[in-house]
Amino acid sequence: MAFRHYPPELQAELTLVNFTVTPLGLEDQLLSLVIRKERPDLAARKAAVIHQANEFKVRIKQLEDDILVKLSTAEGDITEDRALIEGLESAKQQSLDASARLSEGKEISTSINKTAERYRMVAKRGATIFFSDEFPTLHPHVLHLQLEFICGYVSAWH
Repeated sequence: MAFRHYPPELQAELTLVNFTVTPLGLEDQLLSLVIRKERPDLAARKAAVIHQANEFKVRIKQLEDDILVKLSTAEGDITEDRALIEGLESAKQQSLDASARLSEGKEISTSINKTAERYRMVAKRGATIFFSDEFPTLHPHVLHLQLEFICGYVSAWH
């Protein structure tokens, strides 16, 4: 399907978004749905790891900002400012702890992704059915249902 062209004066006032579904994108979405249906524990754990990783990244950024503020507002010889040095040491330790936990989270996420890949064929079948020429003839209601239905329909074959 060709992307529609609009006159420049209209393009200047609009943001065009292409909502085209790709086979790989649909496969990834279906994989996520299959995992949530078949292994809710895995989906919950992955969501928790992602949430925790985001919190650690925010914390590390806050620590960096705090260090910069402390250094920019320090007066006199900073090597003599005991409170500043202790604050920097504390920030360094917290940053190292957060970085270590981020590494642990990446390992857990890799493990979760390996387990999730076991369900890839189910998602691949769903995407293949969706993009096949016979999709409209499978069942009249399939055309009007959401991807969750397709996911359940395909996982029944697995």
